[in-house]
Amino acid sequence: MTKFKHYMLATPIGACLNNPGDILIARGIEYLIGERDRVQGITSLFSYCNIFDVDYDNIDLSTDTLIWQLAKQRVDEVVICGTPQFNGGGECDRLLPILKRTKSIRRGGIPTTYAWLGSGHTNAHLTSEEAITEMYEKNKSVLERLPESFDKIIVRDNNTHELLNRAGVKNTQYLDSVFYAHKWYRLYETSKNSTSWY
Repeated sequence: MTKFKHYMLATPIGACLNNPGDILIARGIEYLIGERDRVQGITSLFSYCNIFDVDYDNIDLSTDTLIWQLAKQRVDEVVICGTPQFNGGGECDRLLPILKRTKSIRRGGIPTTYAWLGSGHTNAHLTSEEAITEMYEKNKSVLERLPESFDKIIVRDNNTHELLNRAGVKNTQYLDSVFYAHKWYRLYETSKNSTSWY
């Protein structure tokens, strides 16, 4: 008998203006989850929702949007796909409504994963240590909420790994999921045909 597992991947790719990086992060995550499940004899099902489908003026979960209500009823795991990332400006506060959702979903017995979380700083003159310190100071309100909102946190770079470690947030660092996106698209390098026109 086939076993199915239904994931909701939350990412900006439902928005009108898509960021190619966000698309590749999500496709890599979908590929990796699917391969893990395949080895375990599980068929993976994926639904996508826009991570920014939030009402920032009213984040009362009783008036939540339909997609997040359905997530609580129909999916086996919710996966936040890499965005928004930590930065030096503290704009990661826009993640707070999403953390409220994942905390509620997790309390309902549905596992939540923050997959391939990243960070970036626009000041190229800072050392990694200086950038981590500034991101830590400006994102404390989000960092302190991560453990109660997620069962697992996977990060994609050294700075994010160190940032979360500094905040006492358990996390695991893996190779960026973008690396695997070509496998989702089934794009593989081939040898050049000597008779080609270029």
